[in-house]
Amino acid sequence: MVDYPRGDLRDQSCATIHDQGIQGVQWMKEYRALRQEIDVTETDFLTKFDLIYKCVYGKHTRFEWTCKVSDVAIDVNRFLVCGIRIDEEVRSELTSILQIARTPMDAPVRRLWDELLSHHCDYAHVAYAGTSGLSNQGEVLKLYLVPRLYDDLLHQSIARVSSKDSFGPCPPGAPVANIGFVVERAKAISMRLYLAYEIDQYDDKTVREYLTSILGKRGYERIKEYPATVIGFKPDGVDMTYVFMNNHDNHLGIVASNLVRRTGNIPVQKRLDRITYVGLPPTELVNDHPSVLNLYLKLD
Repeated sequence: MVDYPRGDLRDQSCATIHDQGIQGVQWMKEYRALRQEIDVTETDFLTKFDLIYKCVYGKHTRFEWTCKVSDVAIDVNRFLVCGIRIDEEVRSELTSILQIARTPMDAPVRRLWDELLSHHCDYAHVAYAGTSGLSNQGEVLKLYLVPRLYDDLLHQSIARVSSKDSFGPCPPGAPVANIGFVVERAKAISMRLYLAYEIDQYDDKTVREYLTSILGKRGYERIKEYPATVIGFKPDGVDMTYVFMNNHDNHLGIVASNLVRRTGNIPVQKRLDRITYVGLPPTELVNDHPSVLNLYLKLD
């Protein structure tokens, strides 16, 4: 999922970095155990994800297991490494992921990628999603770059390269942006944009109007129950909204728990108290029975 590191991640002490290394050991152990528990099939995409994870070991802030769930099925073969500090080694490994698409990257996309890595971004996230039985989508690797400042000039560059008209004008309120590059087998690399707002920004007039234009009035009122909201723009037109879960007794926490229990999936049920984000289309934000949810569960 979209993590959005702010200043606290940009001024880390040696003690903090050491603690991340210790935490990384636990994450690696749980990740390996989880892979066995849910019986994930090894593929070249997943192998590449594992290689990246080994490269960024101790340089990241969180590891999450992600799931796509409906009332009839659940996809569990999805993982996310958050808050990776970009150094020369990481920059090289991230760029190597783009090669696995086996389709030449468009020159404008490559220029934007190089520009972001060289001048705008200190942090990144990497995600793997296996073949989905819910969306009939093949497996993908997703790279998210987090610019230090998301301004109008950068927004125009991204909108121009991605050809996504619905990005619209530069969003107000200086949201934390995650710029996504999606790698699929034998397909051109596509782009996504995620914009994160925190609760203290919701009542700013321009932010309120912007969020209401996307979510509707009822959707805007619903997100006020949550401390952070992420708006996701995808090239297939299936845009998403993600809300941060500070407790699991709110509306979406209850909806997610009920949906997972109906699937009978025990590994996810055991970890329902670890949900950090819930994602769903903006049109379903106020639906008491959404058709599909994306769940993000932290590893201890």
